[in-house]
Amino acid sequence: MFGWDLIPWVVAAIIVTVIAQREGERVAAGGRGEQPRDGAGRRGPWRAAPVASVRIVNHSRGTTIADHVEIATSFWARARGLMGCHDLPGGYGLIIRPANAIHMCFVFTVLDVLYLDRDDHVIRVVSGLKPWRVGPVILRSRSVVELPAGTVSRTSTQVGDSIAVVDAEPPRT
Repeated sequence: MFGWDLIPWVVAAIIVTVIAQREGERVAAGGRGEQPRDGAGRRGPWRAAPVASVRIVNHSRGTTIADHVEIATSFWARARGLMGCHDLPGGYGLIIRPANAIHMCFVFTVLDVLYLDRDDHVIRVVSGLKPWRVGPVILRSRSVVELPAGTVSRTSTQVGDSIAVVDAEPPRT
């Protein structure tokens, strides 16, 4: 099942997890760090703060890809990604920026992945990326969007589509 070539990836993922957990304990004790809560309910400074008022829209198809989006821009947030997630709520998305590849070490759910260029056009779609896999390295990619499985087919997102991160519509009163 596991090849010897996966050992460095597994060791790196374990090291990132341990360091992130220690950083989380330091932040909980009053140290510096990012907002300690994310949309999937886990806590830790390695994740981006939840951005409930941001969503991902496919302008080419006129569909909303994700209603609740987080953006991982720090080194630790990008390295951590969705490690430890067993499932994702519908409408959730994680943008990893900058990134041209992802790993699925310690991610226990299947994901759909969009690779975006600098103009936020989809240049590669990976549907159903399984746990313990490494996604393809796309050199032209500037960001990666991780979504719950089935999102790409539900929204008919394809290579060449124009994607935008926009403010959510204000709540109606």
